[in-house]
Amino acid sequence: MKKWIVLALALLLIPALVWGWGTVIISGNVTESSGEPTPFWTETFEGSNNGFDNTPDSYTTNPDYTSYTCDGTDSMEVSNSETVTWTITNSDEIYVSFCLTVSEVGAFSNMKHRVMRFLDGSSNVIATCCLHKPSPSILNIIVVADGGTGSSGISINSGVSYKLLIHCKKGTGSDTLIECWITMDGEFSGSPDISSEDGTNSNQITKLAVANAGNYNDTFVEDKIRVYSSKPTNF
Repeated sequence: MKKWIVLALALLLIPALVWGWGTVIISGNVTESSGEPTPFWTETFEGSNNGFDNTPDSYTTNPDYTSYTCDGTDSMEVSNSETVTWTITNSDEIYVSFCLTVSEVGAFSNMKHRVMRFLDGSSNVIATCCLHKPSPSILNIIVVADGGTGSSGISINSGVSYKLLIHCKKGTGSDTLIECWITMDGEFSGSPDISSEDGTNSNQITKLAVANAGNYNDTFVEDKIRVYSSKPTNF
C-alpha cells in the first residue's frame, strides 16, 4: 500500500518540477508565464469624448485621424504647435508604450517635438521623450530627464511605424530616470536603447503630454497609448 502512495505522489510532483505549475523551467532558469501586466490607463483614440477615451486637460490635436493606426480605426495626428495633456494616477514610476509614426517632414532644422512628456501635479517637466530633427533629413529619438543630461539619438525613418516603451521613475534629488526601448516588432527585451538618469525633478508623475514644437510642417501620429506600473515585454 505504501508503495502505491509513494508512486502516486511521484506522479503528482514530476509535472510540478518539470513544468513549474505556472512557470517554465529551461536550463535551470525560471521565467514567469503568467502573461503581460495589465495597463492601468489606456488611450486608443476610439472613444466617444471627441475621439478620446480619457478626457484631456486640454488639447488642440486631431484624435480622429485615420492613417497610421496601430489598433482600431483612429489615431492622433499632431502637427504645427498642436498639444494634448492628460492627468493620470499619481505615480512614482510608470511605463508608457505607444505607436509612433512621423508622417510629414518639413524643411526646417533643429526641431524637438515632445512625443511623450511626463509632468508633475503643477505641470512642471519631469522628463521628455523627443523627436529631434537636427536637419530635415535626420530624425532621432532622444530622452532627457529634466535638469539632467540628454541621451544620444536613435535614428528613425519617416513613414515607418515604431513601437516605443518609455520608463520614467522619480528620483530623490538628482537621479530621476527616463529610458526608452524602440522597436518595429513590438518586443521590449534586453536593456533600453537610450536613457537619461540624472534628472532633478523628484515629484510624482501626474500628467502625460504630447506637443509639436511649432509651425514647421513636421507631423507625427500616435496611437494605442498604454500606461503600466511594471514593465511589459511586448507591445
